[in-house]
Amino acid sequence: KAIAAAFISLGLFYLLLGYLSAGLRLIPFFLVFYSVSYLAFMILFSGINKYDLIMLDILEKKSGRKFFRLRKLLARFDKHGG
Repeated sequence: KAIAAAFISLGLFYLLLGYLSAGLRLIPFFLVFYSVSYLAFMILFSGINKYDLIMLDILEKKSGRKFFRLRKLLARFDKHGG
């Protein structure tokens, strides 16, 4: 599921590159676009599980920030419990 979500997101990313010139100033936009589309496809494919929440814990500890909204979103779609 994760691989399918990644490839679909990359495909959309590639199509978007065809319509826009890929200047350096657009790199943050493309990074956000890819991240959001990947997350959306993971949710669509029910690919969120307890290990994704563990990874979020690690990311929060490393960054020193709490991602309350993302945690709430992921927990809502965690169909496997955890």
